[in-house]
Amino acid sequence: MRLGHWWRERSDSFKLFALVGVALAVVLVIWISWVLWFVKLFAAWWQAPVSQGLTDLQALGQVGDIFGGVNALFAAFAFVGVAAAAYLQSQQMSELRRQVKLTEQAHIRQSFEPLFFQLLSLNRSLLSEMRLTAPPSWNIHGGPNWSPTEAAQALRARIAIRWGEFVTSNNTEIATEAYRELYEANEHQLGPYFRTLYHLWRLIDEAGLSSDDQSRFSNIARGTLGRDTLLLLIVNCLTVPGSKFKILVERFGLLKHISRDDEQFTFEQVLVDKLFKPTSHMSTSERADYARINTH
Repeated sequence: MRLGHWWRERSDSFKLFALVGVALAVVLVIWISWVLWFVKLFAAWWQAPVSQGLTDLQALGQVGDIFGGVNALFAAFAFVGVAAAAYLQSQQMSELRRQVKLTEQAHIRQSFEPLFFQLLSLNRSLLSEMRLTAPPSWNIHGGPNWSPTEAAQALRARIAIRWGEFVTSNNTEIATEAYRELYEANEHQLGPYFRTLYHLWRLIDEAGLSSDDQSRFSNIARGTLGRDTLLLLIVNCLTVPGSKFKILVERFGLLKHISRDDEQFTFEQVLVDKLFKPTSHMSTSERADYARINTH
């Protein structure tokens, strides 16, 4: 047990040299045994070559074969040496590639982080300063001082009036129509906000980050999305302008924290389950498992 543990702790280079040493030792033992056999044959010839029926040329030829074995020994040493050199070079190249990749990732993060946090700060600023107006067709009082939370609550109420008690295939059209009315009345505020939000996740997706860094920065950005903002995001993704964002929502699981009720479906839950891929509300590990299962 101790020997096995000790061997596992050794470096790959140490293991390689140890195995090469053992291989060379085996080759050397075989060659020495072969030489000793020919020495014995030479001694027998030297003492009584005639009695064995060998001529001088035949006997000398057999003795000379001893030295011919040197070529085989050198060939074995050369093969082992070439194999060891190739292995070491492969290890060095792998380590070099790993170091280069780490350096590239460090440079990518250095150039990525300032832009990411600038976009994140801009997005927060747009959200905090957002004041929305009720669409004229809603016939309700509101704005121009609606906060995003108040606008989301009004949107829920508007959908509930037309949605009815039962879920049907037309419910999604009701939701998108209600949002379209809200968007058209407030395009100058909702447009810049969702475009900035889209470019924030597009940056995460296209910056060349490692999967771990993508998850980390996506979680940071997702933490700024509250329940009411998620409702606006969900319905925005169902419109033509927001269709590209829907792909990123599903890829990064931005709807993981949508409001869910096991006894009575929420608007968000119904819309997400009907119109978004399951990955849209999965964690990073769940999305990885889902992708692995659906790849095979």
